[in-house]
Amino acid sequence: MLVRCVVNATGVWVDALRQQDRDEGAPAAQAMVAPSQGVHMVVDRSFLAGDTALMVPKTADGRVLFAVPWLGKVILGTTDTDYKGALGEPTCDEADIRYILEVTSAAFPEAQLTDADLISTWAGLRPLVADRNGNPSDISRRHEVKMHEPGWWDVTGGKLTTYRLMAEMAADLACAKLKAGKKCRTHRTPLPGSERRVDQARSVKFFTGIPNSVVGSTLYRHGHRIRNILHREKRNYGLICECEMVTEGEIEYALKKLNVRDIVDLRRRTRIGMGPCQGQLCAYRAAGLFVKYDSATSDESNKMLVDFLEERWKGIKPVLWGDALREVEFGYWIYQGLFGLGDVRFEEEAEKR
Repeated sequence: MLVRCVVNATGVWVDALRQQDRDEGAPAAQAMVAPSQGVHMVVDRSFLAGDTALMVPKTADGRVLFAVPWLGKVILGTTDTDYKGALGEPTCDEADIRYILEVTSAAFPEAQLTDADLISTWAGLRPLVADRNGNPSDISRRHEVKMHEPGWWDVTGGKLTTYRLMAEMAADLACAKLKAGKKCRTHRTPLPGSERRVDQARSVKFFTGIPNSVVGSTLYRHGHRIRNILHREKRNYGLICECEMVTEGEIEYALKKLNVRDIVDLRRRTRIGMGPCQGQLCAYRAAGLFVKYDSATSDESNKMLVDFLEERWKGIKPVLWGDALREVEFGYWIYQGLFGLGDVRFEEEAEKR
């Protein structure tokens, strides 16, 4: 494939892609990215009184701790450790849990958090700009857009709050190279669903007869597109995920309009499976809707259900204790004891046999 311009914005995989561009047998290029792992934990909303996020600017070991109210829960974090493992498999381990619990208990002694209070965890990798000096937490969160060779730019560093600025820098450089005579428009382009303001009170009134919690959740996720999603037919606003108030109508819209390929994609579009049950009670319903709306065959639906549950397992395995453990045991009984999902053989497995 011949192209006039390449923007390598692959995060922690920047160096791997650069290496693919080198001649076979050539020595590895100097690393541009220093992956750093960050872990967050989720606890119940009752941990914090009020709606204000709190931050401890400097813990005993010099890091930062925050507690952020978010969608009915509280997020605690974060860690900042040098990462040398497989880039696609960052995980939260016992040391991460102990660290966040200890620092949180020191900052908020009245909370008395224990393992039993943890709902789930997640881990991710930051593609920090490589610096031979200092610890990961000392490395600046600055971003860089550097030319690797004429027509090839590598984007490194940055964070979620600067992603549009990074995109603007890269797009402007690419347009200049292509002599397009245009500038990036991202700073003037609304995110989908935010093109116009929607008043929640008016939306609730417009959808009279549909529970307010359903209207509010759908509005939060999709903005003014809510009128393309909800209508008063009972099937449309029937709940598929009670934790996150995800309706059948929202899933139908996502499958038809939002480029959803599997349940993991659906989670990103609708937050299905992100509540306390972590998909234990709603994933099988969602899998059935893929078949109902001709987005998957029965075999494909079963396979994506297994993949989704295994993905959710990564987030709850480190905190299995108390109610979380009981929830997982109940989920196992549903999927294995009732549905026999573990005994299903998919097409690729049958071919191997």
